[in-house]
Amino acid sequence: MECLVCNTKMEPYFEKKYDIKTHIFERCPSCGLVINSTVYNMSEAEWSDANNVHKSFQGEIDTQNPSWKKRISRLQPQAELVYQLYINGLFDEDTKAVDYGGGDGLFSEMIQKDYLEKCHTSQKKFLVKTYEKYLQIKDKDGYYNEQDMTPKSFDLAICSAVLEHMIGREDVDYFFNLVNDTGVAIIHTLICESVPQDPDWFYISMPVHCTLWTNEAMSRIYTQHGFVGCAYHLPSKMWLFFKDSEKYNLCKDISSKIPGEWTFSPSFVDYWKAPPYHHHAMDPR
Repeated sequence: MECLVCNTKMEPYFEKKYDIKTHIFERCPSCGLVINSTVYNMSEAEWSDANNVHKSFQGEIDTQNPSWKKRISRLQPQAELVYQLYINGLFDEDTKAVDYGGGDGLFSEMIQKDYLEKCHTSQKKFLVKTYEKYLQIKDKDGYYNEQDMTPKSFDLAICSAVLEHMIGREDVDYFFNLVNDTGVAIIHTLICESVPQDPDWFYISMPVHCTLWTNEAMSRIYTQHGFVGCAYHLPSKMWLFFKDSEKYNLCKDISSKIPGEWTFSPSFVDYWKAPPYHHHAMDPR
């Protein structure tokens, strides 16, 4: 199999057993990307079923469920960051924004709640609407459909804990191509210097984490998609990729108003250079 980032032939890396089936992981010797090739070779129906099982806890509030608690602890600082970017002028109520792969829409609802309560506004339109391919949500506001997801149609595209679920270059390009020529992509996933050659690594406890990113691999994606500025916000564990230098500079200007450590660079910010790659800060879901 060829690497989705750089087309280099991938090499066997290690094997891991999930239930009764052994999965094979392969690594790119050039950019370090690691994939679960067993998952990559699943049928569309098998992959859809795996994602539905993975997201089965969504849509229900269960404060005693450890998965629910982890998810809330991840989303709260991320929703706060997006809210702060709105109130400090990087985005506004006319910004066309999507939370890509947002499942039950909780992230979008948290952003909306922050905005309504803290700004004392009656804004009814969702600031960030959700798009979800695998989890079917019925009779709920705040969603885009497939027809809305056209290239370069969004000012802001958010992808939180989804890039590790994507299979192949087509999936990755689909997300990043949503951003228009002055837009921003905001991502959250685990990106490390080198993926451990360890079948017991916490991050692959579930087979749906099938695309494992390195700094080099994401740096190449960043460059290939024409981004000109990158910011990393530590409390939210989120990267911001900018297509427009003016918007990038504006983010730098307002960053002092937003709590938490920031790192800025014209190239991809390779923040996590050494293990344990924020084990305790990263929700493995």
